Amino acid sequence: EKPRGLAEAFILGEDFIKNDSVCLILGDNVFYGQALTTLINEGASLCKGAKIFGYPVKNPCEFGVVEFDDNNKVISIDLGATNLRVGAVTSNGEILDVIRESTTKDDASLLYAQIKRMLSEIYSKHPDVTKVGMSTCGLCEKGVATALPNLHIYDFKIKELIEKDFPSLEVTIDHDANYAASVEAKLGHEAKHRVTYFITISSGIGSGLVVDGELVDLPFETGHNYIGYQSRFYEFEELCSGNGLVKLAKLNGVNVKNAAEFFSLV
Repeated sequence: EKPRGLAEAFILGEDFIKNDSVCLILGDNVFYGQALTTLINEGASLCKGAKIFGYPVKNPCEFGVVEFDDNNKVISIDLGATNLRVGAVTSNGEILDVIRESTTKDDASLLYAQIKRMLSEIYSKHPDVTKVGMSTCGLCEKGVATALPNLHIYDFKIKELIEKDFPSLEVTIDHDANYAASVEAKLGHEAKHRVTYFITISSGIGSGLVVDGELVDLPFETGHNYIGYQSRFYEFEELCSGNGLVKLAKLNGVNVKNAAEFFSLV
């Protein structure tokens, strides 16, 4: 009686569809695009949710237009020296899901297997996500974690591995301190300043420099610069990181098990 749109087809056919999987295709549409078969197969394999296919055109007013809200989601992977975290996050910073495990060290293959398993778990809950942001505890270049010294892993081609196993996901990778510095400069207390320098202290020490809203690619790892202490040289994080404080205390005749115990004495 009234033009209620294609969605009404599902309402009218509700009793017929019941709990079955279903796909609605317009008979006068032509579908084409890169990797279309792969995308359709991924859509068909969904256990819940839905996948919407769209295509950019120059004259959208002549077509049906897909609208999405501003609460876009991404998957975040935080590869730290102590913990590995994988979660789903909204554009406004709301954490929807997160899982955490101790980071695998010394073996790149085993580490990737851990990342893949955790990513699969989060991705299965949020199959509409298309982008992954990954921070690492070391230097990165062109999607490769070139040096993860605290994990004893080098030349880790993590972006290539993830995008091969998850072809619908686009991966961006950078040093964890760079990500932290960038977010702080844009959304945090330092947003009012033109130049900001951010230092993060955890299992290791990292830093990021932001000038006029743009991240500066620093050619060094702050935590692995050398400092002089008690007539010899140490890497900065060897004495001043969360783990390094244990060694610093021992050099001064105080035995503690971890940084938490160290600060309890302060």
